[in-house]
Amino acid sequence: WALSSDDTVDNILATTEAHKLPETIISRTQRYVFRPVELDKVVAHLREIADSEKIKIDDAALRLIAEHGEGSFRDSISLLDQAGNQGKPVGVDDVRALLGMPPEQAVRKLLLGLSGGNIAALMTELNSLYLLGYQPASIAKQLAGQLRTQLVDGAAVLTLEQTTALLAKLINVPASHDPERYLEIVLLEALPKSSAVITDAPPSREPAEPVSAKQPEAAEAAKPPTK
Repeated sequence: WALSSDDTVDNILATTEAHKLPETIISRTQRYVFRPVELDKVVAHLREIADSEKIKIDDAALRLIAEHGEGSFRDSISLLDQAGNQGKPVGVDDVRALLGMPPEQAVRKLLLGLSGGNIAALMTELNSLYLLGYQPASIAKQLAGQLRTQLVDGAAVLTLEQTTALLAKLINVPASHDPERYLEIVLLEALPKSSAVITDAPPSREPAEPVSAKQPEAAEAAKPPTK
């Protein structure tokens, strides 16, 4: 509900599934679409709070908090409060650790392994992130973010076709029955075809046994007796 200027109370029904509202409700209400707050406005508001609360945090860290808040003042302020309770100056790495986000350098290594077709480097870096406790969903989200940034900046390490196909599959990582294995499959499938060379080895053959003088005798012994 909200208090209007003439001291009357206006009831506000908030929902994220407006399409499910019956026509009897829609026909009797006015619709207001609440949009996410602009990123720069969230950052500026967080800076005011940080300065008033004597929280030492750099602008890059504030921007990362605002991005993670996805346009919500409440969520962004809550994250700022958590970061400020660490009792030390807060940087980007501190916020990434707080959010469980893998380091940017590690994500770049994954993309470089993809673009160069280096399967060993790709799997080694991915396993290292798993061992450090980073979740597949978080890794997939950061990969998608860097891929999008590269497209916007015109610095993509993969082709447009490879990038769009990879982005479409990364979305499904959190909902997978086995996110770790699914993420591995998604990344391996994204390798450039020219680098995924599979060599078919010829079938192994056992060396022929040398023919001994006893073999004819064995053959003769195997014959049924003649009557």
